[in-house]
Amino acid sequence: MVPQIPLSRRWWLVACVCLAALLFCVLLWPGKLYSKSRPAVLPRGRLLRSSDGGLQRRPRLRPGTQEPRVICMVVTTPQHHRGRSRHLKATWGHWGNGAYPKTVFLSSIPDDVLQNVISHIFQGILNDLSHMPSSVFILYEDLWGKVVDGFLQLNASAADWFLKADDDTFLIYPNLLNLLEHLDPSEALYLGLPLIYRPEEGEEITYMSGGAGYVLSRAALTRLQAARDLAYCRYPGHTRYEDVNMGYCMASLGVRAADTRDGLGRPRFLPYPPWRLLQPEPHPDFAWLVNFSKYKFRFGPESLSDLVITFHEIRDPVDFYLIQYLVNDLRLLPPSASRPFTLSQTPSP
Repeated sequence: MVPQIPLSRRWWLVACVCLAALLFCVLLWPGKLYSKSRPAVLPRGRLLRSSDGGLQRRPRLRPGTQEPRVICMVVTTPQHHRGRSRHLKATWGHWGNGAYPKTVFLSSIPDDVLQNVISHIFQGILNDLSHMPSSVFILYEDLWGKVVDGFLQLNASAADWFLKADDDTFLIYPNLLNLLEHLDPSEALYLGLPLIYRPEEGEEITYMSGGAGYVLSRAALTRLQAARDLAYCRYPGHTRYEDVNMGYCMASLGVRAADTRDGLGRPRFLPYPPWRLLQPEPHPDFAWLVNFSKYKFRFGPESLSDLVITFHEIRDPVDFYLIQYLVNDLRLLPPSASRPFTLSQTPSP
């Protein structure tokens, strides 16, 4: 006669079997169970640093040479004056003193805090700004005309290089200088993250990502300003995309799109924040970047250059100050340091 298992023990047996199955799914079959919701595992640390295995250091300027003069034109709108633009100015957008570029803001109304505003739309039309609308919105389709208007108002003799950036872009200025020190502003150059636009008809167009920011040399800006009446550079352009229109215009003017990648082929102008590019497996939202990039775009910590110049889509003001702290303010103390560098050196009474 087969012994009967008590009812209470049968419930324990069923519970143990279910628990074992659950542990199997969690521990031994995670890829099948969580493949759509579980983030990719990050690699341990930086796998690649530079071609010689060490950190890439910014070379010293040649004797008798000066740092490149840079003017940064930040494209913004009144609804972002009190948000992104003011925090941008408070972090990397200071004027002068050697650590920051000269920064101007391209908008439609003046601002007492931003101060250095290139006025678009209303310039020369309204003298009395007291009746101006509190918020003037620029449609994306109008962006090409706005950017060209801003470039036409810049003084080409006031700097060697001219960077166009959005109000949600973070610039690491020393790395920009590192790139520009080895280039000649008297040559017509166009710098940034190169992408390929493939229209349904016509030839492919190489252009620089507008979000990641792009740079015109003094010679390139001079050609653009001289060509203000040419058909291929006129507003509204050939597409609704401002950066594609600029690429078409630069090619028509004979401006060379230079390769700005570092020694390991990694891009320096990036269209997303670092925390969105750290996952080795790209998010489906990045398919456009993989498809449009002129050079193969890779993801993960080892693919982020040590000489990154820009990050785009920095929308939260806190993130401006976070990157500013990590890039410009944070200083690691050497082992022999007895006190923090920020501690006042004034003797106490």
